[in-house]
Amino acid sequence: MVIMKRPTISFKNMSRKRIVIISILSVLSILLLLALIFFFRINASVGKTFQGNALSALTGNDPLKQDENGVTNMLIFGDSSDDPGHGGATLSDSIMVLSINNKTKSAHSVSIPRDLWVQYGQKCSNGTEGKINAVYQCYMRNNGRDEQKAAESFAKQTGDILGIDIPYYAKVNYSFVRDTVDALNGIDVVIDSNDPRGIYDPSTDIKYPNGPAQLNGEQALALSRARNASGGYGLPRSNFDREVNQQMIMQAIQEKALTSGVLANPVMLTNLIESLGDNISTNIKTSELQSARDALKATASNVTSIPLNDKNAPLVTTGNRNGQSIVLPTAGLYDYSELRVAIQQALAQ
Repeated sequence: MVIMKRPTISFKNMSRKRIVIISILSVLSILLLLALIFFFRINASVGKTFQGNALSALTGNDPLKQDENGVTNMLIFGDSSDDPGHGGATLSDSIMVLSINNKTKSAHSVSIPRDLWVQYGQKCSNGTEGKINAVYQCYMRNNGRDEQKAAESFAKQTGDILGIDIPYYAKVNYSFVRDTVDALNGIDVVIDSNDPRGIYDPSTDIKYPNGPAQLNGEQALALSRARNASGGYGLPRSNFDREVNQQMIMQAIQEKALTSGVLANPVMLTNLIESLGDNISTNIKTSELQSARDALKATASNVTSIPLNDKNAPLVTTGNRNGQSIVLPTAGLYDYSELRVAIQQALAQ
């Protein structure tokens, strides 16, 4: 709570009734001003992120698109297009699918290896096949740099691989993790490495023992990028460990953002919404936001990760293609049948 120091006022010549009226009008004026500032700041941010405006977000209650089992699927991917001078800025190095079961109030997430080798279905700068992290870049170049069309095409192709329909996408900028975690005043995670020392990555300069850790924005961003640089420890699976940490950070952000302390704090809520507006674009309509909020809130503490590289029953493995180190299904190149069965079984549960 912010306590404002009032100027000294002489009440000697004021009647009690007049003092009460002035006080009420002053409070109403302040509340009205804050409401207007809050609305227009939110409206601008909402317009950047979602399709529509803040008014329809307040009045609309359209349901989210669902499949026949009541599941809503969304592709979440990140690039570095907001990072000046970054090589391969439109490559999608973080790719995740979130599936929300609107009936059971549960959710599943699956991280897609960025090196998964796929067929593009069109001619790209590097040919007609390659790593999945170049799919969005390819669609951008072939569709006049139309971000929405490219992202929706990326979501459809990812859905075809997993055997599910993905109507929604959320494109996340490089700075999202840092700005959002700072807007939330930090997040809490648990470092869980198979190395008794915890984790250390020289390239991102992170070093944590196993156990609970509180992260600020820069620390969360560094952890989401760490993948076993030379001389480090605790991240033996490189990209796979990075994907696990990214999921952990995303879940911590979601849980913190939906707490009553954040939702009831106008300053923190405004900062959070502005962070979203600056760093996320999606095809979710503002009229669907209330349904999205309810779904995320209901599933925040009930998200199950679907590992593609489980050591006991791996669905993907590493290989070589055209001289490049790649990830491919254990069933064989371009054979996603086992992935689809595993995803469908998990969502059915």
